[in-house]
Amino acid sequence: FLERLDRALTPLASAGVVVALSSDHTTDSNTGAHTADPVPSLIFDPSKRSAAGGHRPNFGETACRQGNLPRSRSFEFLDRVLSKMGC
Repeated sequence: FLERLDRALTPLASAGVVVALSSDHTTDSNTGAHTADPVPSLIFDPSKRSAAGGHRPNFGETACRQGNLPRSRSFEFLDRVLSKMGC
């Protein structure tokens, strides 16, 4: 499923669309139980692509842990996405 999602998102990134990914909860990969850990989130802003050398975003757990998005509540995340969209 993730590979299908990746293929579906590729044309959006090429078209200059701001893409935001997140989830509603984290899940322990060993037990399958929901956890209270922070939810990894990504905002892909194509206008920043040239500054990043055109690299594709990495959405793995390690990359998210080292990312530059601060911890935020859901409405703050949405505000950040809307801001990137110019709203």
